[in-house]
Amino acid sequence: MGRLALCLVLSLCLPLASSMAQPRPVEEVLMVLLREPTVARMALEKGEVDLLSDVVEPANVEALRRASGVRLHASRGFHMFYLCFNARRSPWDREEVRQAVALSIPRDRLVAELFQGLALPMESFVVDISPFFEPDFPRHPFDPEGARRRLREGGFRVEGGRLVSPDGRVLGPFKVLCPTAEVAPTSAAMAQGIARAVSSALGLSVEAEMMDFPSLVERVQRRDFDMFVMAWSLSKNPDYLHSFFHSESDVEGGYNLPGLRDPKLDEVLKGLLYARDREEARLRASQAQRILAELLPYVPLYTRYLISAHSDRLDGLVDARGAGVDNFWSYLGMRVKRGEGRLRVALREEPRNLNPLVASSAYEWQVLGLIYESLLASHPATLEEVPWLAESFDVQVRREGDAEKHELLFLVREGVRWHDGRPLTAEDVAFTLRYLAEKRPPRYLDAVKDLEEVSVEGRLVRVRMKGISYWYLSRIGGLPVLPAHVWSSVEDYRSFAPWRGEGGEHALVGSGPFRFVEYREGRYVRLRRFDGHWFKGDPSSPR
Repeated sequence: MGRLALCLVLSLCLPLASSMAQPRPVEEVLMVLLREPTVARMALEKGEVDLLSDVVEPANVEALRRASGVRLHASRGFHMFYLCFNARRSPWDREEVRQAVALSIPRDRLVAELFQGLALPMESFVVDISPFFEPDFPRHPFDPEGARRRLREGGFRVEGGRLVSPDGRVLGPFKVLCPTAEVAPTSAAMAQGIARAVSSALGLSVEAEMMDFPSLVERVQRRDFDMFVMAWSLSKNPDYLHSFFHSESDVEGGYNLPGLRDPKLDEVLKGLLYARDREEARLRASQAQRILAELLPYVPLYTRYLISAHSDRLDGLVDARGAGVDNFWSYLGMRVKRGEGRLRVALREEPRNLNPLVASSAYEWQVLGLIYESLLASHPATLEEVPWLAESFDVQVRREGDAEKHELLFLVREGVRWHDGRPLTAEDVAFTLRYLAEKRPPRYLDAVKDLEEVSVEGRLVRVRMKGISYWYLSRIGGLPVLPAHVWSSVEDYRSFAPWRGEGGEHALVGSGPFRFVEYREGRYVRLRRFDGHWFKGDPSSPR
């Protein structure tokens, strides 16, 4: 552990702010766009913002540790930073080339130099704090000679900085897409370090190509890349591996960004998706991790500590396992001890799309996660599913001939209202499930593709699935519930822009603790507390 990481553990993980004064609720959330990390840090030091997440740079962490009136918090999370290959184009469709690149990267040295102990090198496709982590998988440590040998074994050779394929085609030069150094200095530095290392080890011409984050996302979505670096905030369950790497997810808007298509892996991932119980889920997750470590559609690079900084005028923040203190539960119970009731949050990138069926970036869901809610929530301490918009839930097995199928029962909570004052009912839940099953947005396809029938009996929603899966409950229970009176008239969900007033003045309507007010592109997003929110309990221990 590096010196800065040791300081982090011993002195940065301070108790969350508390006071004898009477704190009052946060009345408004103003998410201010501050792309440059040092500018965001200085804004917190000056009291211009109250909450800053994803503090990555060691110099900024050290400065905030010394700042008066600032509290720091660090925890492990489900974070993964990776290099992705475009397996749809040559030579990245060959695993020998992908493995050669992996062997060319001095992962441990780059991570140590950039983060000084604030991140940990990572080679797996599941974070090691997950109960589904498989420690016994093929590894590709830094080995330049092994990298050159792997290329030769695949029939490739290098001439004048260009890669020559076994059939004589000359390929390259190659680009690694990455964010700009102004917005994400460590990401840009990592991409540059990878490009230099691969060029040196293999003799190829590889360069980092920097661009603003929305442009990077747009290039990736168009599949116009050789390689790119990016981070995922992974979920607690490893069923995301199906969404990321099964061939059926290699569609427009899908999450199979490398375009991986491997029949053996597909079979294992299907087994993971339809695991009957936790034991089978663990087995399939372990098998998938071992196969992915050979195929290497990504080169996992590191997982970093989740470091957040906040003004000591804030009280009631909740330390959620795997998420730190910048999370839904904190916003639900946060109070201010002095000054105005407005919470000013640094937003590190533009949330381009606030349509919950299209939005995909963490910056967009930093906003949407306060507006929309789901039937179930993850307990902040245990990560277990707890009732949320559903007052209770049950999972039953029903038989149809020789087949067994899961039936999910959700009793919708009474007294919940949409931000426009209308009641949220079981019919809204049923509408959401039917709408998603009909429209099949890629983000939610794995959740709803096995939906067979939805019926409503008073407050009870009965969801019949086509088969058996350990993950059905969390997938269906985790979907954002949509107001039927808004979305029933939306034919093309892809082009719907509710934050711009399309579908009515109050089209961006949810049931969450904060309601949408305005979005000024390039400046800020404004939310206000929803006084009609149903939850009145302790956010650190929801029941």
